[in-house]
Amino acid sequence: MFLEELFDVGWRKAPHRVLRNKTVETWEAAGRPPSGARPGEGEVIARSRSVGEIVRYQSYTPGTDFEGDIDALSLWAGQSVGLVSEIKPAGDIVREIVAQAQSTLGKLASRTRLYRKAVVQTAGGKLTALQSSEIQAMDLFENFSQGRHHRSHRTAAGERPPPPRQVPTAVTSHRTK
Repeated sequence: MFLEELFDVGWRKAPHRVLRNKTVETWEAAGRPPSGARPGEGEVIARSRSVGEIVRYQSYTPGTDFEGDIDALSLWAGQSVGLVSEIKPAGDIVREIVAQAQSTLGKLASRTRLYRKAVVQTAGGKLTALQSSEIQAMDLFENFSQGRHHRSHRTAAGERPPPPRQVPTAVTSHRTK
């Protein structure tokens, strides 16, 4: 929520955005009184070895040496906090982002395949260096969009590259005498 100067102890005339907490709710319930008449004003709500006592309505961001009631402090928030429409577990949010990214990449890959086909047909099979580079880049994009992040599965001319060299996975130990 946007406030003109609720958490103004140590930072006067500084408009700010904070999350609603106990201090904000108590202040609102009291009718939003001005500085000097706010409930609990001057009350010590926390301590910090580096700062000392922290009072209610003080502009303070907790550090590692903080001890006290974090829900009474100024809980700073940016403009994006207003875009939050629901609360979900982080794993669900990440899965949604991944699904949206895969969908978008799939659509772009489809367009890329059509463009590649048009370039090859227009060139009559004889690609310039630039066209060959474009097709290699398109192949890389398509592989990435399908979750294949390693080398392209086809060269610009359409041949399959040689399979990667197999590396033994067994670990041997050497004995010393």
